Amino acid sequence: MKGKAIFYPLVWGVLFLLLPACGGGGGYTAAPAPPATAPTPPTAPAPGYSGSRMSPGMRDNFGMMHRNVDQMNNMMGQGYMSPEHYNSMMGMMGQMGGMMRGMSGPYYNQEMEQRHRQQLEDMHRNLTALERQGRAGGGASASAIYASHCASCHPNGGNIINPDLPVRGAPQLGSYASFRTLMRQGHGAMPAFPSSQISDSQLQELYRYVLSAYGG
Repeated sequence: MKGKAIFYPLVWGVLFLLLPACGGGGGYTAAPAPPATAPTPPTAPAPGYSGSRMSPGMRDNFGMMHRNVDQMNNMMGQGYMSPEHYNSMMGMMGQMGGMMRGMSGPYYNQEMEQRHRQQLEDMHRNLTALERQGRAGGGASASAIYASHCASCHPNGGNIINPDLPVRGAPQLGSYASFRTLMRQGHGAMPAFPSSQISDSQLQELYRYVLSAYGG
């Protein structure tokens, strides 16, 4: 996963490539005249949606898109992400891209605008729920944290540096306080893991995972 500095311009770069007709402060741009042989579209543009100015509703929808992308960017930058969260956000990005294509079309109307508004509001609620899960420790799973930070020295709860001091059954698992002290301060060959590497909420999840897997 890319960091905050890369993700933010990538999102808007992808989205705005999908909307060439709305660039430069434009809005519901009048469509070019169709060829003489083209069938007549079944639905005519709603009044007021074919001029050069963006409607108030469309401006609101763009504002909601901007807020949703900001929310995604913050989640990426603060590390509140799991593979499931990331995949959900990529799906939301694709959905926003579809909305942008619709907005650039010649037959965008108030019904589509209101439908997009509802979708964007639902998206905001979903993002907020994902962010809360991440802040509660539901970002990177505890097993993934163990795999990335612990398993190289402690595969399967062992200890390749000092086999006499395995994770399995270690006295530091007797309480979260002793586990936290070990993780934050380190001991001997074991390095300390500051909150910039493993957050407090992730450390609690990690403790529960290690206790369940290797506490016996």
